[in-house]
Amino acid sequence: MSNNETSVKHFFYYIRNKFNQPKTTVCIAISQTSIARGMTICSKKLTPKKEIGRTIAKGRADKGIETGLDFMDKESKFFTVVSNPILSKIEMRFFESYQKQIST
Repeated sequence: MSNNETSVKHFFYYIRNKFNQPKTTVCIAISQTSIARGMTICSKKLTPKKEIGRTIAKGRADKGIETGLDFMDKESKFFTVVSNPILSKIEMRFFESYQKQIST
């Protein structure tokens, strides 16, 4: 990652299954110049591991910050990286919180 790595803030949220396990991890990465969203979805065959989901989602969001690409393909397996996405309500709360932190 570039020298901007320290200026990138990461926010996470989860979509959980009926057993309250995190099955989808979403990372919003916010730099001074862009926003990116990275996601990972846990396989039905695997036991959800929050740390692993966060690591993968963060890596994908960071790729969006670095490259500005919207979607990437890895070995014919589709995964999501969105650069400068339209933010959901919860994501807007993260962004507004971050803006308050950097403006003080």
